[in-house]
Amino acid sequence: MKFMKIIIMLIIILSVTYVNVFAFNIGDVIQGARDFLTDANNAASSADVDTKISGTIKSLASAGLAIGTIVAVCSGIVIAISSMANGAYGKAHLKEALTPYIIACVVLFAAWGIWAAVVEIMENSLQ
Repeated sequence: MKFMKIIIMLIIILSVTYVNVFAFNIGDVIQGARDFLTDANNAASSADVDTKISGTIKSLASAGLAIGTIVAVCSGIVIAISSMANGAYGKAHLKEALTPYIIACVVLFAAWGIWAAVVEIMENSLQ
């Protein structure tokens, strides 16, 4: 058993301290940097990349809004059912439950509106 512990510890120590050393020619490094910059300039000037990114951003914003709306509706239903089921005690604490809910809904929809406005302004400024 002690032998197994020593073997496991040696394996862990060797795997942690194992270091790969790579040697490069300086010319290869400079050429790689030039190729990287050339590829970046070619990709940045492409209109297809801009439309793909714009479409992805819009779909992410729409998905986030849809998920947020579903969560807000489900939370509202839970608050409504719990306030009806608890009677007078539930109605007394309804204001405490509704305040964070209303604030969260306002933040959600305001953030989405600001997001949509910023994306639209950025798209128009880039064209």
